[in-house]
Amino acid sequence: MELLLLLLLIKHAVVDLYLQSYLTLNKREYFGGFIHYLQHGVATLIIACAFFSFEIAVILAHLDFLLHWHIDYNKHVVQTRWNITPDSNKQLYWFIQCVDQSLHFITYWALIIIGTALVIN
Repeated sequence: MELLLLLLLIKHAVVDLYLQSYLTLNKREYFGGFIHYLQHGVATLIIACAFFSFEIAVILAHLDFLLHWHIDYNKHVVQTRWNITPDSNKQLYWFIQCVDQSLHFITYWALIIIGTALVIN
């Protein structure tokens, strides 16, 4: 499962940093990042299919899609509500980015636990 975690982390970097650069998003709106979240779900589906049955991979992909959506959306809501930008409060802005990325990494750890548990049951 270490390889699965590594692949999910690489997937995260590619989708969050590279693929997102091609999109025009407004994550402050609830559906404003839908394509980005869908990219995460599809990429997770592709990777998870190499480790789990298709049915389990679909469950994990949906969870990643939904969790990524709500982590990102809530981050942007907080930043907007309190006008937190790199210029207004650099330390708080980067702390929020740290929490955001940590939640995504915890998501991948949890997906592996869930996928493994579904295989056992």
